[in-house]
Amino acid sequence: MTAIRSEQPILQARGIEKRFDAKPVLRGVDLALAEGEVTVLLGANGGGKSTLIRCLTGLLAPDEGEVQLGDQRIDRLRGGARRRARRRMAMVFQHFNLIENVSVFQNVLNGAMGRAPFGLLGVLAPLASAELRERAMACLERVGLAEQAARPARTLSGGQQQRVALARALMQEAEILIADEPVASLDPQAGERVMELLVGIAREQRMTVLVSLHQLALAERFGDRLVGLKDGQVAFDTAQGAVERATLEGLYQADVEVAA
Repeated sequence: MTAIRSEQPILQARGIEKRFDAKPVLRGVDLALAEGEVTVLLGANGGGKSTLIRCLTGLLAPDEGEVQLGDQRIDRLRGGARRRARRRMAMVFQHFNLIENVSVFQNVLNGAMGRAPFGLLGVLAPLASAELRERAMACLERVGLAEQAARPARTLSGGQQQRVALARALMQEAEILIADEPVASLDPQAGERVMELLVGIAREQRMTVLVSLHQLALAERFGDRLVGLKDGQVAFDTAQGAVERATLEGLYQADVEVAA
């Protein structure tokens, strides 16, 4: 199932530049995410993928250029305005970012913290509303881990922990799901399972997805659109199937000089 591309991007970066210690990392990057589309970001380590993702999500301010979410410019927002904008974007990270010593259920409840009436207090399992608790269990059911709800997160396998992270992102009820190398730490079978869930859930929820990957086979299987970054610049931006495998492999054939 391929997403229908809309006229107006839901998330857009224009002319993004970022330097660290005067060393260029992103060099005039443009990227537009269409509503409901799965975009895969490809590139070698050090090509700028993670830096671009941090700029898009407000974790890092670009030195030049702008980021627009819907009709709102968000790269210069601060305080409550930035937090409200970021609630519209859910993140999944390579290293899961779970609280290892608390339960799987509590980790998923934490996904609602940004919209709960009393913040952290509002999502603590003994105090959370029945609605939030039911929603957290439904999210765990969707990723196949409802039976693990009471276990400490640290006791799960890597693939299971990433599925908990995905359930937490689903709990956030965001419009956009951004995943930074979500399967890089997993074995191939677990990685494929996570990607199936991630894209399947996004289709169900009509979410827009940006996911960075190294695995070309997964990119070709799951992406509606492929964007290649090399040396901090966009090397290609095209529909899946419209780029040859040799072009994809070329992203990884030369060492790059910029940071991640």
